[in-house]
Amino acid sequence: GEDDDAVLSMLSDMWKNEVKHAKDKEVSEDGKRLAVLAGCLAHLQLTRFKDKTAWTSNEVNEGHALRESRRLGPFLDAMPLLPTPDGTNPMPTHYLYWSDDEIQMLLAGTFGLTRARENRAGIGLVLRQWSPSFLKEHSTLGQTAILNSVFSSFASVMSRSFGDDVGRDLDGKGRMLVPVVDMLNHDTEDPNVHWTWHVKDDEDEISQGKGDILVTALRDIKAGEELLKCYGWRPSWDIASSYGFVPALNNERWDCAVIPLFP
Repeated sequence: GEDDDAVLSMLSDMWKNEVKHAKDKEVSEDGKRLAVLAGCLAHLQLTRFKDKTAWTSNEVNEGHALRESRRLGPFLDAMPLLPTPDGTNPMPTHYLYWSDDEIQMLLAGTFGLTRARENRAGIGLVLRQWSPSFLKEHSTLGQTAILNSVFSSFASVMSRSFGDDVGRDLDGKGRMLVPVVDMLNHDTEDPNVHWTWHVKDDEDEISQGKGDILVTALRDIKAGEELLKCYGWRPSWDIASSYGFVPALNNERWDCAVIPLFP
């Protein structure tokens, strides 16, 4: 349970507390859900790291986080959140790892600059709120490892999480990570798969969040060929802000753009 786990207790309280005094409550609620998911991911990753690196049993608390980190081990191992031994960050192309000068230089003149600044500021506030709980639970790892894991978990959730658009969770406004499916890369011009929600017409299963994501081939796929889906026609700055890359357009000579109309 969460009673003896400082991080899970803190995340549970964060989940239950209603967002107040926000200009856009819908956006703020989605940010809260994203933050809780990122916090869970970072907590499980740090717990698994300690469990796998010969720490004594006294330093890895027996409980829900340890059991879940072992159950989800292959998924967590496929999503590295801590820097490699040579100090390389796992997601160097994401703006969470850029300096303020790099953000200004690379995103100047785009809406991505505003989004990057807003998201970094919001995550900074969350980190200050989380620090006591994470330090209490993972003090043996040190503050740098904790911060790296939390930053990477936010980048992972921003680039890999799905919104639950079939209404199984929070009236269609939930956030989730779906192993394997969330590793599909993007191709705007020639995707070979697409995914749809598959939920039984059963109120009990819907209320319990049960269901499946169905991935379907759009054409014949050769053995060894990478599975690719389209993340949607979005401006390059928008995709870069969420996923950390700018899509290549090999065949098309145009890109999607957003142009605000001011009165």
